[in-house]
Amino acid sequence: MEKQSDKKITWVIKTFSSLHSEKVHSDIFVVGRCRWCLKAYPKGNKKANHLSLYLAVANSEYLPFGWRRHAKFSFTVVNQFSYKLSRLGGDCFLVMHIISREGFSGMISLSELHDKEGFLVNGEVKIVLKVDVLEVQGKVDVSEESLPVMETIDVNGFHVLPSQALCQSPWEISKDDLPEEYAALSYLAAEGFQLDWLGKKLDEVKEKKKKGKSCLAQLQEMEEELKPLKRKYSEMEAQMDKLKAELSAAKYPVSLYDDNV
Repeated sequence: MEKQSDKKITWVIKTFSSLHSEKVHSDIFVVGRCRWCLKAYPKGNKKANHLSLYLAVANSEYLPFGWRRHAKFSFTVVNQFSYKLSRLGGDCFLVMHIISREGFSGMISLSELHDKEGFLVNGEVKIVLKVDVLEVQGKVDVSEESLPVMETIDVNGFHVLPSQALCQSPWEISKDDLPEEYAALSYLAAEGFQLDWLGKKLDEVKEKKKKGKSCLAQLQEMEEELKPLKRKYSEMEAQMDKLKAELSAAKYPVSLYDDNV
C-alpha cells in the first residue's frame, strides 16, 4: 500500500470551439506513482449541452487483478480573465477497482462556457485538476527512479517549460491577443503578482506592432505611387529599344550595288 501523494495538473484543450470529437483525452501523467489521464466530452456525456470531465486510470485494462486506486480530486474550469469567476467542481472521492473513471457529467453548461466572459479564450479551455492519491493497492505503474525530471527555465522568478519561453515576432501576434493579455495582466497584478516587467514587454510589443503597421502602410502607399512610374519607365525603355534599332539601321553602310541585280 502506497502513501498519500497530491498534485495539480493543468490541461489546456486547444481549438475547443471547433472540436467535432465526442471525446478527447489528455496526455498520460503520473501522480502517486500511478498513471492517470483526463477525459472530456465537449458536448456532454449523459447530460447534454454540458462539458463533462472525468479522471481516469490510464491503461486500466493492463493492471493486474485486485488493483485499487483511492483518490480525492476536484476540477476547476479556469476563467482566464478572473480566477474568482472560475467554475469549481467540488471534491470528489473515488475508489477505482472496477470502474476506471469518475468525474462530473455536468461540469459547466456550454452556453456559459461559450459566453464571452473568459472561459473560452482564443478557442482554448483551461482545466486544472487537483488530485490527492490516498491509497494504492496492487503494483504501482512507475518506480521512483523512472519518474521524469522536467527541465524548467527561470523567467523573472517564474519557472516555465522551455516550450513556453519561445520568442515570437510581434508581427505574428494578432490584434485580438493584446487586449486579452492586458486583461490577464491586470488580474494577476490585482492578485499581488509583481509583473511590471511583463507590462513593459507588452508595451514594447504594442509599440512594435504600431510601428510595423505604420511602415507597412507607407510601403503600400509608395508601391501604389511607383506603379504609374514603372509603367512609364517600361514604355520609355521599349521606345528607346526601338530608336536604338532604327539608329543601328541608319548607320549601316549603303551598298553601291542594286540588290535586285
